[in-house]
This record gives sequence, structure tokens and C-alpha cells, in this order.
Amino acid sequence: MASGKTIPTIKLCYDYPVVYQSDPVVLSVADAGPGKSEIVLDASPFYPEGGGQPGDLGSIGGFALLAVSEDSGIVRHFACESCEVLALGGVEPGKKTHCVVDETRRQDHSCQHSCQHLLSSIVLRVLGGATKSFHLGPSWSSIDVDLPEIGIDDLLAVERELEQAIRDAYSFITHECSPGEAVKFPLRRNIPELDGVIRIVEIDGIDYTPCCGTHVRASSELTACRLLKSEKYKAMTRVYFIAGERALADYRNLARGARITGGLLGCAESEIAGLAGAQKARLADAELELKAIQDDCARYQARLLFAENLGSEIVNIKSQGYSFGYALALAKSLASLGKIGLVSCDGGLRCACAAPVSFAGFAGVLKPLLSGHGLKGGGNDAFFQAAASSEEAMDKFLESAGKGLNAASAGIGAP
Repeated sequence: MASGKTIPTIKLCYDYPVVYQSDPVVLSVADAGPGKSEIVLDASPFYPEGGGQPGDLGSIGGFALLAVSEDSGIVRHFACESCEVLALGGVEPGKKTHCVVDETRRQDHSCQHSCQHLLSSIVLRVLGGATKSFHLGPSWSSIDVDLPEIGIDDLLAVERELEQAIRDAYSFITHECSPGEAVKFPLRRNIPELDGVIRIVEIDGIDYTPCCGTHVRASSELTACRLLKSEKYKAMTRVYFIAGERALADYRNLARGARITGGLLGCAESEIAGLAGAQKARLADAELELKAIQDDCARYQARLLFAENLGSEIVNIKSQGYSFGYALALAKSLASLGKIGLVSCDGGLRCACAAPVSFAGFAGVLKPLLSGHGLKGGGNDAFFQAAASSEEAMDKFLESAGKGLNAASAGIGAP
């Protein structure tokens, strides 16, 4: 089929940004790989990927789009059907077809992109950092700022400025002009080297940026913006943010979590942080106390096991109920009494092993057995641990370990 005319596609997303359905003429349909086709229209309502903003999705003639891109002014639409199937559905050169843009996706992308312009202008004005790159993702967006660090107080200051700008309802105005006319604007960043029309997006006199993306009509349409975090990225700082419905959904999730947590803790939502800190401190004290009790119990049990195994250098304990912490304490207590301790735990899927300091070949016996029984683990001549995918595999490992250690344990005795 024809490859499409060479004159640029009319981009309806610029002239009619809030019109999400249209009936353009199909210029060409071409094969784009197994089960895929490339469609060129005389006028496209779909925004093609570019400028950090993902392309629109939706349908042409009822067929779902996989991607929309632009090449030399031609907007190319990729559908997940063959040319033959598209023709059966009426999508063929010379005929009109019905296009539907995914409105929710477009509005979300316009909101995130517009917020980026506003955020970048505020970061530059308040912190003196220029935005070097922009990423619009499915869950969050980010800008890379030419500053080595942005602290929490700076983020809060920027966020307050954003909130005020949203309330002030600044207009977003698009200027289409030649490169010569474009340089007359006080641009926040340089104009790309392009011929023809340059699009300058203005935020009501406070920001001017060359941009090919789609945008909201006023900052009030952003509704809300939340700065999630900042982190060092190369020699710059990456700032993560969400706006519009993403920010509102995030606030709803946070509020729901706060209500649930407050109910569990039996406190007001405003008291959660303080109470959580106090609970964390009490938990740390309780864990220290539990470990001390656990170690005492392990030492007591080790002495009993020592008495029960006077004629053996190895004490092999199989237990599904022990935690790894207790198994470790028990194995080490047995080692301190001169015994080799092999203790299974965590439902029989892990084990803790320890040997007296006088046994130099401990790890050398156990390491070769790991791969032979499909286990993972490691250690040294004092302590060794292993994990298995089944209780049966662990039992075989411990049985082989006992035999190997017995063969190598000559000279080890009780103190």
C-alpha cells in the first residue's frame, strides 16, 4: 500500500486540544511487523511521543493503538492488527475513519507536563537550579535539577509556591512563531535547533519555554501537586512529583492509611508519628530482652544436650519450630561446649551450624554439600548456614553433613 504523502500531518492535538474524537482521511496503511500496521492520516488527533511526554493511545476505526510517533512531520500510528484485518474494518487509504483518543491518559499527561513547567520555573526562581531533563512515567514524574542537593526544607518551600501558583490560576498560553521571533521571549531554556514553527509555552508572564507537548489551560486545572522526594543523581538532584488526579489519589491513600493506623494505635491521626516512635523504642527494648532470654534458654538446652550426647562429637537437632535466631544461639552454645551443633529451623528449610574453634575444616566439609543437595548458603570454620527449597533436601544435607563431619572430627572432645 502507499507509504503516505510527504507533507506534514495536521496535528489536531494542538489546534483542538480538548477534542478527543475526529474523522480524518486515511492516507496509507503499511505493514509494521507480524500482526502490526502503520497508519498515516491527513489529520491526527493523537499526540506523538516527544519532548519527554509519551504519545497518546486510543483507537482508529475501532482498532487499538500500540504507539504514536512522528518522523519528519509525519505522524505515524501503530495498530495491533495486520493491513488485511484493518481493511476489513474499513481502515484503508482514501476512506475516512473514526479516531478516539484515550481522554484520561491525555489529560493526565497534560497535567504532569504542565506541572513540570510550573515546578521547573519555581525551582529556578526559589533555589536557583535549572532543570536539565524531564521524565513522565506511569506512576510518577521527575526532573533533574542542576543542584548538588535539595533539602527537605527547600522542597517544602517549593511545594508551598506550587500550591499558591495553582490557586492563582495562571493561564497557559501557546505561541507559535519562527525561530527569529522565539528568541525575543525571556526563555527558561534554549530553543532546539529546528526549522519552521517553534512552539513557546507561556505561563502567564512568569515562564516561557519551547515545548511541543500538550498542556492544561490554567494552573488551577492541576488541582494539586505533591513533591515525593529528592535524591542525588550524578552531579545533580532528581526531584520526584505527582500532580492532578495522581496527587489526589495519593492523598486519599495516605489519609486512609492514617485513619487505619490511628485506629490500630488508638490515637488521633496527628499523634501517629509520636506514638510510632515511642512504640519503636519499646519494641527495640523488648527485642533485646527477648534475645537475652533466648540466649539463656539456648545455653541451658545446650548443656542438657551435651549431657545427653557425651559419646558424640556432633549434636544434630531437627526442629520445624525454631526461629533462625534461636537455632543460631543453640548451635553456638553447643560449639562453646566443644560440640558441633547442626540445628534446623524455619519449618525445616534453614539450618544454623557451628563448630568449636579447634575444628579447622568445618566449612571445607559443608560447602561442597550445598550444590550437591540444591541448597544455598555459606560461612566459615566457626559458623555456617544453609537454606533449602524443601524439608527433604535439608534433611539429606544434614545427614550428609553429619557423616562428613564425623569422618573429619578426630581430636575434638569435650572441655
